[in-house]
Amino acid sequence: MKLLLLMVFAFGDTLHLTMDKAVEIALKNSPTLNSSREQSRMGRLNFMESALSYGVVPTLSFNKIDTMPSTQNFTLNLTIFSINGLNSVVNSFASARSSSYALQQSRNSLILNVKTSYLMALSAQKSYMARVKQLKRAQENLRFVQAQYELGNASRLDLLGAKVQAGQAKLNVLKAETDYRNSISNLAVVLGFDPSRPILCDDIEMEIDTALLPPDSLVKIAMENRPDLRSLRASLCASKASFWLKTFSFLPSVSYNLEWDRKEGQAWTKTGPKRYISLQFNILGYPFRVAGGLGSVRKAEFEYRAAYLQAANEIISRYNDFKTAYSSYMLAKEVFEQAKAAYELAKVQHQAGQIGIIELFKAESDLADAESQLYSARYQLYIAKEKLDYSVGTIQ
Repeated sequence: MKLLLLMVFAFGDTLHLTMDKAVEIALKNSPTLNSSREQSRMGRLNFMESALSYGVVPTLSFNKIDTMPSTQNFTLNLTIFSINGLNSVVNSFASARSSSYALQQSRNSLILNVKTSYLMALSAQKSYMARVKQLKRAQENLRFVQAQYELGNASRLDLLGAKVQAGQAKLNVLKAETDYRNSISNLAVVLGFDPSRPILCDDIEMEIDTALLPPDSLVKIAMENRPDLRSLRASLCASKASFWLKTFSFLPSVSYNLEWDRKEGQAWTKTGPKRYISLQFNILGYPFRVAGGLGSVRKAEFEYRAAYLQAANEIISRYNDFKTAYSSYMLAKEVFEQAKAAYELAKVQHQAGQIGIIELFKAESDLADAESQLYSARYQLYIAKEKLDYSVGTIQ
């Protein structure tokens, strides 16, 4: 553990994190998420502009010609009914909804990325610690065998075996250290920091409920919760509304108009209210607009169907991954306990002279491997659960 802390603190000021704190930092610092926030805000503003433009539109103008006095004009235009105006409002509303769902999707993706990176860093951290313990035991064994060899109580084969064990342990530590450094660098980047920023992760115990709903029920939950599916469903509704508006595009538009005019040096004069009824019907273009609207509806239906099938397949796959990860974790726990018992028995038998040092080394190596595999299986189980929650749309 001391070697691990020396490695971590050698880089400078270390950031001590819990997983919840890591998620909080990423949600604040992520450039991608902040860009999605701005896009969502712009979508809302565009919708508000489109909606207000459909109602009362005030206009102020000023005109000046060199040879004539200047004129000022203030106009209030009230739209009572306009197919084109309604279509514009519908499209801007759909765009605002899509940008809002895109923000939710970006947020969920970031949370999954942070949690996955954090858990992988924890796994690498624990594996490194296990390999360091293995190295310490191997070095102690080597010193003991070296002393016994000099006294003539150990063979050259025993000495070579101890050296091989120590060398292999060093290789395992080097690999585990590299994996740990890389996982920390990746976590730092996900959090919006420089990759050289040192981070120390607190361990986490997650309560895993293995009594999951069947995949069909999870798919139904995903249809209500996944932002991408909700966005496509909203786009489908907007396409249908736009189609019907295009179908009735032959209807006239109706508006009222009030004007106030003022010439230079004179008082304001009021004109109106005037009612304007406009009817324009493009006989040749009408069937193409309607057909295009129907094509947009069918395209939106196909896109939603494709996304639904992909989501259902993803959920089933990650459901199976979770079940496999849980089975692997339970098996890894069993193997670790067996390896631990085997090592304790090997120590007793070696002290009694029943087995040689080579058999003891093997038991130690098996224990270190089992411990590393247990940590890996544990955090892979956590990651599998987070991925399943993300696919269902319930990740927090």
